[in-house]
Amino acid sequence: MTDAGQATYQCPFCGTATPGPFCPNCGRDRTAARQVCRSCRQMTPKNEPECSHCGARQVNELARKVPMIIAIFAVTIALSVVLRLLLE
Repeated sequence: MTDAGQATYQCPFCGTATPGPFCPNCGRDRTAARQVCRSCRQMTPKNEPECSHCGARQVNELARKVPMIIAIFAVTIALSVVLRLLLE
């Protein structure tokens, strides 16, 4: 607690004590979604393309999943067309 009775929280990105949702040191929203960097193992904002600590490129989970979902959908349609033609 600060002198005014206001609760302070530690910023998960830079470690600075902050009374509100935005860190006065790094400017990030401490309540924003975050992930652990695969390179330096520090917390970094999930929506930023690079780690705020080491600069390593962050992997976007959807970038890997969407092409796979599209491929499965296309194979399913192709198989259903082939089966339909074979059963006629």
